[in-house]
Amino acid sequence: MKGGTVGRGGLLPDELCFLPEPDAGKACTRKTDCAGLCLADTQTCSPVSPMFGCFEFLDETGQKVGICID
Repeated sequence: MKGGTVGRGGLLPDELCFLPEPDAGKACTRKTDCAGLCLADTQTCSPVSPMFGCFEFLDETGQKVGICID
């Protein structure tokens, strides 16, 4: 067990395991600063994986990228 939580996400009705990221909330300026995603709006590492919805993240070069994951 990795300390995840079970919930629903995305368009499918299936239950998923949302795992906490080890560096959740840590300041970041690019993807390589995080185990998960570097969220552009807060410049912090994502709290869980997987993430769903539309949001912007910072890629490996620190450029802002928009994405929608369902």
